[in-house]
Amino acid sequence: MSAPGITVSSLPGLPVAGLKDSSGDMSRLHGELDTFDGWIYTGSADLVLAAGALGCAGTILAIADVEPEQAVAAASPPGRGGARLGGSSRGRAP
Repeated sequence: MSAPGITVSSLPGLPVAGLKDSSGDMSRLHGELDTFDGWIYTGSADLVLAAGALGCAGTILAIADVEPEQAVAAASPPGRGGARLGGSSRGRAP
């Protein structure tokens, strides 16, 4: 967590529908998924595939501004170019 940062334990009390985690920390992402009931997006290119498999709502990657096609290809399962990451039950927020 970068300073000042928000602790994982404080997430359920925040008045937000979703969050973006760019930490690149798999342990933190797991903690967020366990404690936060809203949409979770990863901003870490290293965690794109894991985030989708874990049920994150999607990704928000800076590289998508420069190379959008490559960002979509990286986040899509083989043979499903352009598929939305996640498609999961994590999107419970209104």
